[in-house]
Amino acid sequence: MKPKVLLVNVADPWLTNGGDRPSLGNLYNAAWLRETNSGIPSVIDLNHGGDLALDKRIKEFNPDLIGISLTTPQYAESVRVAKFIKKITDKPIIAGGPHITAMRNVSKVPGIMPNEIDHCVVGKNGMNALEDICKNGLPNRRIVYSDKLPKSRNLDWMPFPARDLVDMDKYSLKLDGKKAQPVMTSFGCPYSCVFCSEPVLNNKFKAHSPERAVEEFEQLKELGNNGLIIYDDVYSIDFRRAMKIADLMIERDLNMSYRATMRATDFVRKPELADKLRESGCIEACIGLESGSNSVLNVADKGMTVENNQLGVQIAKKAGLKVLTYMICGLPSSTPEDEKRGLDFVRENDIDEVGYYMLAPFPSTPLWTQRDKFHCTIYEDEIIKNEWDVAQATSNNDELTCYLSYENGFGMRRDEIKETWLEVKEGYEDLLKQKASLQGEK
Repeated sequence: MKPKVLLVNVADPWLTNGGDRPSLGNLYNAAWLRETNSGIPSVIDLNHGGDLALDKRIKEFNPDLIGISLTTPQYAESVRVAKFIKKITDKPIIAGGPHITAMRNVSKVPGIMPNEIDHCVVGKNGMNALEDICKNGLPNRRIVYSDKLPKSRNLDWMPFPARDLVDMDKYSLKLDGKKAQPVMTSFGCPYSCVFCSEPVLNNKFKAHSPERAVEEFEQLKELGNNGLIIYDDVYSIDFRRAMKIADLMIERDLNMSYRATMRATDFVRKPELADKLRESGCIEACIGLESGSNSVLNVADKGMTVENNQLGVQIAKKAGLKVLTYMICGLPSSTPEDEKRGLDFVRENDIDEVGYYMLAPFPSTPLWTQRDKFHCTIYEDEIIKNEWDVAQATSNNDELTCYLSYENGFGMRRDEIKETWLEVKEGYEDLLKQKASLQGEK
């Protein structure tokens, strides 16, 4: 008899709008269990109902296995949920997701994983690992490695996420005033930025065909959604594919607004890309600029220059796209002067919105694994003690901890990083006030 599998999405208290969108990871896992006829899935989102709903679902569904997929910011909440589950049932808990996979770079694993988690899936193919467990039973070892992926870069073999297993009406995500849903048309990124986990977690670009991507868009529209948040690591990497998707959206008159992550350099490589995206409904390009210094971008292995970023931003804005950028304070070799150059870039290029972040050292990043190369000290014991709250999304700015420092003049000290970050954020807030004042005068 096929095992019953309860897939749990823990709450996101660290997000400002936690619970406004479903967890695609669990919905893909559920869809795969049905596709392979290996398990009977049920999905619960603890952003809606919490512990009482979980207690009720476990008693009513009576699962054979319980799966928890977690990211690093969810770690503390996931551990709390696992402990809560163990008070209700002795059924095995299997944890997977990017945080678990990143733990392969932490020498204290599996020791730091709580005993309530019976098995940990490490690797890029959690779907196959779950299928194997359902078909062949629980493994003898606690850590299960699952890195094998299909050789083809085409992902059309994947089923659509099992959105029917959650109440879609509970999700309030909107874009441009329209009801929206997250979607992924590709996975992976070939770049190796020092602060990013993708070089370890998912470094090979794989994608759905344009036809398959647009078919999912159409399904979401039938469910009452006219907005899309495209979760791809970098949607514009294969610009021919992005343009083909845009052509299909125009041809089928989808009339859906969407936003996606891009690289400014992709607009430089293919300037007509921006106009095509805008014509098809794209309203915002999310671009990771990170720094206004070429030397810092080079050390961070971004594969871009300030000049190309500026040109790409100008092309996007000329096409009518809003530009949201991300800036990171505390990259290797960066100085206070470099950080202020980043603020100058934002001002001079009239960036629509900026997310300013203090560099958080996640365990799967090149920065974490190659500390000697970057003359970097990471306060690993502090991070573990604070339950991996590296991003500290719920903390006030003044309460944030900088968890890294540079030695031998290769960057700023930890106290200097935080001080500079607060200063630059204040400068950006002043800039927003100036823009608001000018708009008011008009």
